Amino acid sequence: MCMLNETLKRLRHSESLTQKELAEKLSTSRQNISHLESGYIEPSIEMLRKYCTYFGVSADELLEMDALRREYELGIRVLGRPIKKK
Repeated sequence: MCMLNETLKRLRHSESLTQKELAEKLSTSRQNISHLESGYIEPSIEMLRKYCTYFGVSADELLEMDALRREYELGIRVLGRPIKKK
């Protein structure tokens, strides 16, 4: 499973955008995009909404909640820790 910052960077690359170009499209600064992609900061709810709207993905897809749900259902992990089998 990818970290959120890697997913944000992958989305930007999928559209062949520079950080500056994406920043202009999302009404933010290039530094903010850089900090998000490096994992230095976490995106606000508003920024997550902007990413979802621009790239046409759901918040679940962006946050990879489906993968987390599958892991939980398969009994693999909860909150990043392996589930102890009884």
